[in-house]
Amino acid sequence: MFTSVIEEQIRNRILLKGERPPSIREIKSRYQLSTSSVQSGFEYLMMKGLIESSPRSEYFVASVEEDHTSQVRADLIPVVRDP
Repeated sequence: MFTSVIEEQIRNRILLKGERPPSIREIKSRYQLSTSSVQSGFEYLMMKGLIESSPRSEYFVASVEEDHTSQVRADLIPVVRDP
């Protein structure tokens, strides 16, 4: 799934802190997924601490430490977005 591609790009420093991963529209088109599936994938990456979200549904690469990227952050509240 696209989440493993983005995760690998972050770990390999292809996507750096503050940069934007591919847009929801790009991922929907490339992987033939629904908006909700892509948003669920981004929420998964947020729970892993790899990306962050802004109020305008924009995603950015978070500041990640290699030792902690495999852990899921249970303290984050899921973001509900309009379809």
